[in-house]
Amino acid sequence: MLSEENYQKILPSIIPFNAKDHFDILYDWITKDEIMKAYDFRPPSKDEVLNWVGNDVIFMITIKDELAGYINLSDFHNLEKTADLGYMLIEKYRGKGYMNYAMKHIIGKAKEMGLAKIKAYTRPENTISQKVLLKYDFKYTKRAIEHNWSHYDGEIEWNWYELEL
Repeated sequence: MLSEENYQKILPSIIPFNAKDHFDILYDWITKDEIMKAYDFRPPSKDEVLNWVGNDVIFMITIKDELAGYINLSDFHNLEKTADLGYMLIEKYRGKGYMNYAMKHIIGKAKEMGLAKIKAYTRPENTISQKVLLKYDFKYTKRAIEHNWSHYDGEIEWNWYELEL
């Protein structure tokens, strides 16, 4: 993990991203072989990704001028003041503390938006992601199995977490 001093040397840039205006950039990145293999998803169609990013608040994460990942809030529920959290980094940047920086940013954005709770889910084997969530006080709530979820065929298992803001 990077020390605070090293963060200052190599801070990732957290850039607001309008998916509708720059859709091809997002689609090309999401459907990279590395991303699909890491998350065991089939490549989504352009229509699936358009539906997925609909009203999302997306921030792209760049490190040393390379598009390294994203973090986003989606599936807003106005009555409950909740949203789902999503994030992804390419492999060479995982486990180095960059997502911690992005997480601070997105939690601040959620508070600014007046959200009361953020929900997140990870695959059970994704321990790095679970450690990030727990570091920011997300609480494990349940394990769930979904069938034919989004761009995944068959059953998929998730660990669900929540953060009260």
